[in-house]
Amino acid sequence: MKIKWLTQIEPVEADTIPWFIDNIDADQIRNVLADCAAPLAVSDHYGSIEQTNVPVLCFPAWISVLTSFFNKDKHAPDFEQTNYCANFTANKKQLNRFLMIKLIGWFNITSVDYTWSGAGDTVNLKDALDETNDMPADILDYLCAPITNIKPRFFEHPQARHDSHRLDIADTRHGRFSVGFWELWFRQMYTNTAVSLIAEDLRLHRAALFTEKTVWSVMAQTFPIWIGGYKQAQAWKDMGFDIFEDVIDHGYQDRPSLIERCYAAFELNLEILANLDLAAQLRLKHRQRLINNRDRVFAGAFEQRIDHLILQQPESYHNLLQNAVKSYFDKMKDPVLTNK
Repeated sequence: MKIKWLTQIEPVEADTIPWFIDNIDADQIRNVLADCAAPLAVSDHYGSIEQTNVPVLCFPAWISVLTSFFNKDKHAPDFEQTNYCANFTANKKQLNRFLMIKLIGWFNITSVDYTWSGAGDTVNLKDALDETNDMPADILDYLCAPITNIKPRFFEHPQARHDSHRLDIADTRHGRFSVGFWELWFRQMYTNTAVSLIAEDLRLHRAALFTEKTVWSVMAQTFPIWIGGYKQAQAWKDMGFDIFEDVIDHGYQDRPSLIERCYAAFELNLEILANLDLAAQLRLKHRQRLINNRDRVFAGAFEQRIDHLILQQPESYHNLLQNAVKSYFDKMKDPVLTNK
């Protein structure tokens, strides 16, 4: 048995455990595993993937690498004030991010700090509309119209371009850049808000994906709401984090369609999203729990989760998986690579 690192969709040979690197679409992963006889597979981005005929070990390996670039005292001090109910970032045109922006307008949420490049003020919602017939027609009509409820607000010129290679096992530049972006721009936006509206790189599939957006929410000590994520909160809770179920209603995460999950995320939590005084009070009331979550990020939570998942597998796979994890971390954290 061997490990094969996959940075794109490829066939998997017999006697191989595939390790999917970066946020490869969950449906594409399912397609690969449909023809695969491997005993298990590994993903370094997803927190859960349902409907696979091969079990997927969702190792939070990438976010473990990401947090290794940060220092708790320097980059994530205790929050000082709450100036907005919520924050969000939407730098790409994706279904759940488009829907999030539209629903902010539908629910008239005004106390929000955000980044949006202005790219993608329209999006093809056909697949999302085909997924559900339960939403009222007036809401669907509104969602299908171009974005007009907010103006572009981005930290750089919208035509700026960066060298943005997809993550592979020899490229950690995205992790290093995240620290600079955080310090220059995102830290102030996140830490001055009570709630983070987290729109990860999700599509229609039933899966939970975690990137720096979720980690930044915890670093900044905000209440998380995953917009569109399927059982996203449960997957984060499974890693040992407080998801503040007495403050945030995560009932949205079980809804059957993407549009319904996005809509319910706002509908079920409208009070904290629309009332700044309440949001600030709740953040102060639960300060210690928010800080405890922040501290857990820097206390090896992700590595502990990986170890736990490995030990749940048959003993014959322990050494193989442990060595693969060590190889992944060694390559990702190689100072020759991370300082280039």
